Amino acid sequence: MLLLFFSTFISTDSYGHRSGCHAAHSCPSDTGSYICGDTGNFSQCPGNDSDDNTDNNDGGDAAAADSTTINNKEEKETGWSDIEYLSDANNNTMVDYKNLFGLNIGKVYNPNSVDNADWFLGSSNYEDHVDYYLIPYNYNWHFYSNISAPWYGCEAQSKAMLVTAKKYNETGDSKYLEFSKKVFNGLNSPVLNQDGWLLGVVAENNNATILNSQLFCVANLMTYYEYTGDERALTLFKKAVAILE
Repeated sequence: MLLLFFSTFISTDSYGHRSGCHAAHSCPSDTGSYICGDTGNFSQCPGNDSDDNTDNNDGGDAAAADSTTINNKEEKETGWSDIEYLSDANNNTMVDYKNLFGLNIGKVYNPNSVDNADWFLGSSNYEDHVDYYLIPYNYNWHFYSNISAPWYGCEAQSKAMLVTAKKYNETGDSKYLEFSKKVFNGLNSPVLNQDGWLLGVVAENNNATILNSQLFCVANLMTYYEYTGDERALTLFKKAVAILE
């Protein structure tokens, strides 16, 4: 039944996602409701090296000449296909955006890619708002947007919630359960929740409801409920379902 439920959502024409590339965030939004490539799908994002429409007659000269000055050094701009996923000394995933389109993001932790519960418990990786925790993206994202760190989204929030709840389920250590509950409170807070819509991007003047993010976060709510039996998660899940239907 759950599979049928999400299949219905994916086929729904909602919030300006009028084609597959909009639903996948693999082409620029025509409404500004998402960031091209924020889900890791870059096929139709500007500058994607694998685009079939690339002019093959320039012999690579244009790409070689396209660079930006950083710390008084010339550093070549990179594209989507240059992004690498690395591991730190503790085997936590890092994303190396390099000099993506001159943004100079470099190596960062993207919470969406982290699977280690203990990483989320690190004091620099969450914000304590007393009644709830927020999981920040601690890097700027100025690609077709003006989103400066820290910014937030329900995907990072629900990922932290789910990873720590799973760790509690495996170990029985209450610190993971308490953390996951505080993270859930953040997902249910006015910061990320707009009357049932779980926001995909929360940043000053750049808040957006995003269908892909909503689907991801709603699915995680049900899994979190299965791990913890927290009725609040089931209630929010049902409310989010009603919003999407």
